[in-house]
Amino acid sequence: MRSATIGKAGENQVLLANVTNDGRQAGRTGHGAVWGSKKLKALSVRGTHDHTVANPEELLKLCYDIVQAAQGPHTEKYRVLGTVSNVLNMNRMGLLPTRNYQQGTFEGAELVSGEYLHEHHKVKTIACAQCPIACEQMSRAIDGPYAGVMSGIEYESLYAVSSNCGVSDMNAAIKAIDICDEDGMDTMSTGVTIGWAMETFERGVFTKEDFKCAKYPEGFEPNFGSGEALVTLAEMIRDREGIGDLLAQGTKKASAQVDAERGSETYKWAMNIKGLECPGYDARALKTFALGLAVGARGACHNRSAAYDPDIKGQVDRFTVDETRGELAKDTEAYAAVYDTLPLCKFIRRCFTGKADRAGAWPAIAQLINATTGWDYDYDDVDLIGTHAHTIKKAFNIREGWTRADDHLPYRWQHEPMKEGPSAGSTVTDEELEYMKDLYYEAQGWTKEGLIPKEKLIALGMDDVAEEIGV
Repeated sequence: MRSATIGKAGENQVLLANVTNDGRQAGRTGHGAVWGSKKLKALSVRGTHDHTVANPEELLKLCYDIVQAAQGPHTEKYRVLGTVSNVLNMNRMGLLPTRNYQQGTFEGAELVSGEYLHEHHKVKTIACAQCPIACEQMSRAIDGPYAGVMSGIEYESLYAVSSNCGVSDMNAAIKAIDICDEDGMDTMSTGVTIGWAMETFERGVFTKEDFKCAKYPEGFEPNFGSGEALVTLAEMIRDREGIGDLLAQGTKKASAQVDAERGSETYKWAMNIKGLECPGYDARALKTFALGLAVGARGACHNRSAAYDPDIKGQVDRFTVDETRGELAKDTEAYAAVYDTLPLCKFIRRCFTGKADRAGAWPAIAQLINATTGWDYDYDDVDLIGTHAHTIKKAFNIREGWTRADDHLPYRWQHEPMKEGPSAGSTVTDEELEYMKDLYYEAQGWTKEGLIPKEKLIALGMDDVAEEIGV
């Protein structure tokens, strides 16, 4: 039997709430709050039938080959340090979100790095069921008020509650992640929302009195770098206590409410796209990824667009824009959709040919599908998996009224060039973004306004969708 569950945050309908299964979180977009609104706390499933596959011998051989490749150099960083190895890598490139994305380098990066975690806090490494990589770093707070607290630490969780909040205390970071994991909140959106609150306080829009709670009846000062403020705010969001009730809405809604009530402009540092808080890469200096995030059907999600790959790996110049970016963003989006739909872990993406592209992966994936089902899939059929998956999500957004204007970036990334570090001077101008959007829509075969032609939907077998939203 396996169970998917929400926690206290979902029960309180915190819009950052997630759903947890076997220690992993379906963490983004707040569907834990949807469960909570329906009084659904858990869903358990127990299988009672055997599984059969079309060609078990072939499937075993294919799986064996993948397992062997997954023990090689292309997954080494995940097997040794896990995804937290990204902390120092991103810091060196000037891409590590720091103090609510005001900077791309963090002076305390060494103290919240994967290397430091491995040496001082790691307890053991664990894996998803039957995974040959085992990337999750179970780590424990070793001293101070949070000593003994233990949680699995991933890069996207760690950056959000450490460098992004100016916090270099790994013990406090572990505690904040533990609160999110135990009580069912997205660590990324929680950390970014707290970063927004800290900056809003430091800019004088919020005052100490705004942060009254049972623990601090006179209020407290949530300055960047305060591990205690980080932990307290995570608890307040979970419980919707005091200002936590506002922050439980996420940065888009919280900033809109504050700006309406106080005549401020906190939206300028509300780091979200389509209401989803940004991931752990400052996209001002990752032009392809900036496009991938802007046009993403669910907003700022690094799992739905792998457009950071060509930027970070040097396939293109990450600081400039050219005519290749639309096709690249489209391809990495479809590539991510294929892995998610099957599903396959994206950490094996270089285990086929050493490159994270379709040329090597699609033939192998077609073989996996055929050995399992007895179907006769080829390269083009696998390609269509990603196209179908993304197109139906885009069609949903169009039906709900989203337009080209919703394919945007945070104000900060477009109007505040990075001031220091290896990516100093970087920003994404309106002209650059609009040009890349044109390229992307053209690559998708959509209209200039980002709408889907009827004939394209019909060709994909989506006749009913074509009648509803096609142009």
